[in-house]
Amino acid sequence: MGDKIRMMFQSQKHVFLNALILAIFIFAVGILLGYWFESLRVAQIDSLYIQSDLNLLDAKIMSDMISQKFNCNIAIQENIDFGNRVYEEARLLDRYENAQRISENIKTQHYKYDLLRAVFFINSLKIKKQCNASFHIVVYFYKYEEQDANTKPKQAVFSNVLMELKNKEGDNVILIPMAGDIDFSSIKSLIKNYNITSLPTILIDEKIKVEDVKTVADLEKLIK
Repeated sequence: MGDKIRMMFQSQKHVFLNALILAIFIFAVGILLGYWFESLRVAQIDSLYIQSDLNLLDAKIMSDMISQKFNCNIAIQENIDFGNRVYEEARLLDRYENAQRISENIKTQHYKYDLLRAVFFINSLKIKKQCNASFHIVVYFYKYEEQDANTKPKQAVFSNVLMELKNKEGDNVILIPMAGDIDFSSIKSLIKNYNITSLPTILIDEKIKVEDVKTVADLEKLIK
């Protein structure tokens, strides 16, 4: 009887040890996979930031070219293509940022994109004026540094509505999302120049300010 009890305890102990080893193995694999996915995201973000530097240089060169003689049809199409690329990269950057903790390095790189968008906004205004282009310039000034409980859901609604607008209107709309609360002279000058007093705010063709929006139909009425 005693031998049976000892064998039963040994069997239970063996099962427990196997379960413990399996649990430790699964836990370790989970940690390794987590590190791997995190490293992959960081590498993708770094690649995106390198591209932002190139885009910023490209925008500066484009700005200098606009002041010279140029073909309007080419300039308009290049500006639309550039805007679409900047918009898609902004969406990708937001997804990466939402997937990990926002560090100071990520903030610094995000600022590069905002400065890029500011340059692109000025370029778009020049082309629209000099070439009498028909596209609409929609700038989305949002809060980046500190988002309270009310601001975050409101900005989520704004982002979704603007995404729907861009999908519907395509090249007819140049959509430029830009943080409006960062400490750079160019951004602060834009905010003051257009009298933006609250965030988020949508600026349409420099004239119409939208501080509350629920559906894409609200914006479609304003641009048409």
